[in-house]
Amino acid sequence: MPTFNTPSSSRQAPPIEHVAEKTSAPRAFFSRSMSRKTGTITAVVALAFGLGLGAASQGGAVHELADAESQVNTLQTDIIEVQTELDEQSERAEQAHAQQQSLQTELANAEDRVRELEESATTTQADIASRDTRIAELEAEAAGRQVDTTPAAPAAPAERAAPEAQPAHYQNCSAVRAAGAAPIRTGDPGYGPHLDRDGDGIACE
Repeated sequence: MPTFNTPSSSRQAPPIEHVAEKTSAPRAFFSRSMSRKTGTITAVVALAFGLGLGAASQGGAVHELADAESQVNTLQTDIIEVQTELDEQSERAEQAHAQQQSLQTELANAEDRVRELEESATTTQADIASRDTRIAELEAEAAGRQVDTTPAAPAAPAERAAPEAQPAHYQNCSAVRAAGAAPIRTGDPGYGPHLDRDGDGIACE
């Protein structure tokens, strides 16, 4: 029977061990690939987890920062409100102080006016008292000068003039004594030397 040489038949068959090695190599390759994939996946998961934690941490910090900024804004608003209230209170205090000064000025002016009125009243009372005194004096003078309006009584008719006395002449001292003219001195009516016996100027002693 003829023998046909074929290309495959001219080659030497590999050893069984080599074939086994070749058949096990793909298995090892696939085995190493799965391990690497598992490691890679694990690393990615860990990285994602780390990133998640970082993001979560960063998100918390951002949230806290936002809260802090909100609190700062609230405090600033409160400070502005308090400052505004303080300014208003200060303005009201200044207005009250100005009003108090104005009232004190008005009070001082009113007190000055009262003193002026009191001084004027005192002067007026003094003037009134002086006028009353003057009126009383004038009334007294008028009463003293008042003319009696009673009609005067008619004047009595004038008495007749007495007849001129005749020079007395006494004959003697008895007549002188009877007439009540004794003693008679020189120069008296009716004196005569005949009545003055001793010549001393006194007759009918």
